Amino acid sequence: MNTPASLLKLQKIFALEAQRGFDNGAVMGGLPRMLAVWEDEARAEGLPEELIRAVATLLRDYDRLGAKSRAEVLRGLWQRIHRTIPDTPSWEALTGAVEAPQPARAAQADAGGGARPQGRVPQKEAGTQPPG
Repeated sequence: MNTPASLLKLQKIFALEAQRGFDNGAVMGGLPRMLAVWEDEARAEGLPEELIRAVATLLRDYDRLGAKSRAEVLRGLWQRIHRTIPDTPSWEALTGAVEAPQPARAAQADAGGGARPQGRVPQKEAGTQPPG
């Protein structure tokens, strides 16, 4: 059996998310944004409805989770996919055994933004006013 294209798409997205430290940046606009299109593709390919609903339910609020929770959600979801569709790779094979985000990246992802370069304080925070 060939792996359905909708699962290959999830496979690529989940692997990229793991590489990026679960920052919700593997898909432009975040993972929840791709759900409607993905659900239609999965249904057209005949994936089990229970699996489609699980993916949709677990990814719908993905952007509201911290990096560690995102890692747990994706790992658990992929393990479920792997049990349901055995032709898919294991989580470890998919991610190269990435288990959890690095602490620095996790803090950035949980805070919802990028880090400011060390040693620099923006003028506004330093209390200075731009000339005007």
